[in-house]
Order: sequence, then C-alpha cells, then structure tokens
Amino acid sequence: MPVKVPSQAPVIQPYDWTGFYAGFHLGYAWGNSNWNAPAANLSSSLDLFQSFNAFKGVGSWFGGVQLGYDYMLANRFVIGIQADASFPSWPNLDGISIGGTSILLSPMNGLESYSERVLDSGTLRGRIGYAPGSWLVYATGGFAWTYNQLTLTQLAGGTTDSPFLWRLGWAAGVGIEFAVAPNWTASVEYLVTRYADSSVMFPNAGEQLTSDFSLQQLRAGLSYRFGGGPTIGNPIAPAVPAPAADLVNFHGQTTFVWQGYPAMRSPYAGTNSLPGTGQGRETVDLTLYAGIRVWQGAELWMSEEINQGFGLAGSARGRRISERRGLQAWRIVSLHATAACVPPPDHRSRWRERKGRRRYRPIRWLAHGEPPRNYSRKVRSPRHLRHQQIREQSQNRLSQLVADQCRYI
Repeated sequence: MPVKVPSQAPVIQPYDWTGFYAGFHLGYAWGNSNWNAPAANLSSSLDLFQSFNAFKGVGSWFGGVQLGYDYMLANRFVIGIQADASFPSWPNLDGISIGGTSILLSPMNGLESYSERVLDSGTLRGRIGYAPGSWLVYATGGFAWTYNQLTLTQLAGGTTDSPFLWRLGWAAGVGIEFAVAPNWTASVEYLVTRYADSSVMFPNAGEQLTSDFSLQQLRAGLSYRFGGGPTIGNPIAPAVPAPAADLVNFHGQTTFVWQGYPAMRSPYAGTNSLPGTGQGRETVDLTLYAGIRVWQGAELWMSEEINQGFGLAGSARGRRISERRGLQAWRIVSLHATAACVPPPDHRSRWRERKGRRRYRPIRWLAHGEPPRNYSRKVRSPRHLRHQQIREQSQNRLSQLVADQCRYI
C-alpha cells in the first residue's frame, strides 16, 4: 500500500546577494588641497573640513544616490560594480560647503582670497567582498570625479575670478553592508578620493595657481535590492522568496534638472547679463519617506528632503526681496508693472480728464485715496494743502519701491 511521505519543515537558505540595487546615502567629508603659485613663489594648503551647524544646515556633509549590481559566487564571495553621485550641503556665509579658503599676499595684487569648493562629485567603482550570511564585508576602488569652483578675489579692488574645474582621480575604501528588511540593506563605508595636480589661470588677476585635491568620506547608505535576499526551500518544492514582514516602508524620489547655453557673442556685459562664454547649471532634489509600524494600527513616518541648485549667472540670488518692504513692492510690480513706471501726468492729461475725453488715473496716486476732482485750481484750504502733501509723499514712496524692485527683476 502507498506510504505517505512525512512533511519536512521549510529550510531557510542563506542570503543571496546577486542582483541590481539602487539607493541613497548621506555622509561627511574632510580633506585638504595643497596649492602653489610659481610666479609669486607662494604656497599653502586649504582645509576642506567645515563644522556642522544643525540650525543652519551647513557643514561639509553631503547626500547622493547610488546604483549597482552584485554577483555572488558559489563560495559566497561577492563581486560587483557601483556608480554614485554626491551633492554637497548648503553653503555657509562664505559660500563654502565642502571646501576651504586661504588668504595670501601677492606681490602683484596685494592681499587676495583664494577658495575652492565642491559642486558635484561621484565615483565608478568595483567591489569585492565576502558574505557569510545576511551581511557583507567588502573592499572597493575605482574612478573618481569632482566638479569644483575656484575663486580668487583681490581684496583691495574687489576683482574676482571664479572659473570651474573638472578633477579626475581615484577612489578606494572599505565597507560593511547588512540586511535590515526584505529587499532592503544598509551600509557604512569609508572612502578616500585623490585627484592629480591641476593648473588654473585667473585672467583678471593675471596669476596661475596649481593645486591638488584629496577627500576622505564616511558615509551611510540605504539600498533596495531587486531580487536576492533569503529564500525558503525543501527537498521537493523549488525555492521561493521568503515572506516579508511588513514592518518598514521606504519611498524615495529624486529630480535632476540641467540648464545651459553655448558660447555666444556678447559685446555688452553687465551685472544682469549672461556671460558670453556659455554656462551649464543643475538643480537636484532628493526626497525620502521612511516609515515603521510601531504596533498594530500605529505607524511612525519621517520625511527628509535635500535640495541643491545653481542658477545661470548667479540668478539664484537675483530675486531676493527685502522682508521689510517685499510684500508691497511685489504687489505693485506684479499687478501694475507697466503703469507704475510711467512718468507723472502732464497738464494735458489733467485737461483731458476734466473734459471727459479720457479718464487718466495714475497708479501711484491711489496709495492714499483719489486726488481732488478739481485739483488744477489754486489750493487755499489747509485740508487741500494736507491732501497735496500726502499725494506727493505717496508718489515719492511708491517710486522708490518700484525702483528698488526693478533691480531684482
């Protein structure tokens, strides 16, 4: 007679690290940049570390995204490749996020301020490690790049040069990664990046500086793995994914916008003009929603967002409005931008209004009420004198507001 095969308990197989993954990271950076000016026989070093200020959100910290692929061998060694891009924090009052400033005495131009700051950076690295279970220890190394801005300012005259510089170099480091939830892994990584010497010419100052650049980073990351993870299997049925404990939930979004224009003929240049050499700028927004189920029917959510961007020709700073008079000035410009800039009415405009041929009411006269109906006659009473004084003060005040606001457009 047939014999029933006894059931066997499912066996959880070891964690599988094979598959693609994507995620984000946060970290802190420090380092130095050694520079020298051969013509002036000057040399010094920039300290790239900036202290963290929780109230202002400044410091040499950064955030970014990563994308990669891992393949686990039969002996549980893991090999893979990863690409990442990082963006620094908001700059401090000196305009520095990850970077430094140095004061030098030039024989030609006197006291000068030299600074360099990171705008964007990234790496393309391979990595190899060993995974005894649901955690992985690895070493990594490969190609590194950074896009920096250098600034040389003559303190006496205020002349400034601000060229941009691509630096290429290498990166190496070690890290550990471990599973925190189904298809989710967290990592801690230490990375060293070094870039070769680069020479930059500052035309307004007539000087050339040569400098290197090196950074050390400590970063923590969170990644989502498309596949892999623990599996359940038995001698009869094939392996299937393990059931997920719905305790942690993550949602992320990133937006990248690039704008630019090629070199163009620019015979006239001013404060509000685009440089004729051509420019390219980018804006990045990174948002993360993280939630955890505390108990049945209760959830705790956290939302973090990082924004970083640069406008063409410094236009990111061009639309600031004074807090003291911004609301009134903005309302005037937005509603009456054309009428507010017309000259005061002449005697013919008043004559046409009296005759009814055209009703002319300048916008600037409406701040303290309508003018007298017959204001062309000689003003005699104190009430009319006071009304005329208020009208003139209103005209002067609104003209000043419009003129101030036009400088921000």
